[in-house]
Amino acid sequence: MVSSEDSAWDVPPSIFGTRTGGPTVQRLVLGGQLHRLRESRGISAEQAAESIRGSHSKISRMEHGRVGFKERDVSDLLTLYGVTDSEERAALLNLAREANTPGWWHAYSDILPTWLEPYVGLEAAASVLRTYEVQFVPGLLQTEEYARALIRLGSAVSEDEIDRRAELRVSRQDPSINGHITCTKRLRTIYEQCTQVDHRAAAIGVVPSQHDRPCMRAFSDRQGPIA
Repeated sequence: MVSSEDSAWDVPPSIFGTRTGGPTVQRLVLGGQLHRLRESRGISAEQAAESIRGSHSKISRMEHGRVGFKERDVSDLLTLYGVTDSEERAALLNLAREANTPGWWHAYSDILPTWLEPYVGLEAAASVLRTYEVQFVPGLLQTEEYARALIRLGSAVSEDEIDRRAELRVSRQDPSINGHITCTKRLRTIYEQCTQVDHRAAAIGVVPSQHDRPCMRAFSDRQGPIA
């Protein structure tokens, strides 16, 4: 039996706030906890799989956070691993429910590649982001007008797709990025050749409004002229 003193549950449930990246982070955290519990009890993946009527590959996908979780499976695994503390079981089962909740980006599944979805979730949960840009303004700092102009230069096949992709890009932005200089605490950007930031976009008249954002003015004050 795993007691509250030697439990593998080493992440306080209280850390899971409203901005945790949708199901992405919950799946990774729950999968990691299940893996640590199994390892601490010396139980093989095959034994764990048998307890939930599954396969070794299913246990692997669960522990790597690549799939959703059935509450019954999680409950059976916790019983197998000797987790009897009611609060710990409740926290993990609640995490399983959250891990099955579609992320906000699910509404853009028609244009968002499946492989990119986990990154969007992790981005939403991050407290600090670092990005290196040679030519373009980082996506999390782009205005919708700027984003639409850049997307139009790419491979989008219709105006509807351009609008959807621009809307998705803007939706990724934390509210603080839209109107507060405090965004500099969340996104740290290195500009190279900053006097050459996207001349193609400048040619169609979107850079002035882009750089007029409070967030961009903050970077301008810190890094020097951006355009």
